[in-house]
Amino acid sequence: MTIDQEVARDFDTEPEKDLAAGNERAWRIGTSVIAVALVAWFFIAWLALGRIAWDALGESVVSGMLILLGVTIVGVVRSGRPR
Repeated sequence: MTIDQEVARDFDTEPEKDLAAGNERAWRIGTSVIAVALVAWFFIAWLALGRIAWDALGESVVSGMLILLGVTIVGVVRSGRPR
């Protein structure tokens, strides 16, 4: 096998489909809603539930990380589907 054959084999003939293409507005709205919800959760946990500010902040940060994990898993599953 020559180097040219190896290089040609590494490239797909089809360009990759960008799953987020055309959905920029939806992504911005979704991101804004999630950010507002996390800030609201911080204030609810801190003021209404009477938790220490650091605990409320930790809850908000961990909730955000779990949302990011969920979005990542959904993205991996969607990108792995046959086209």
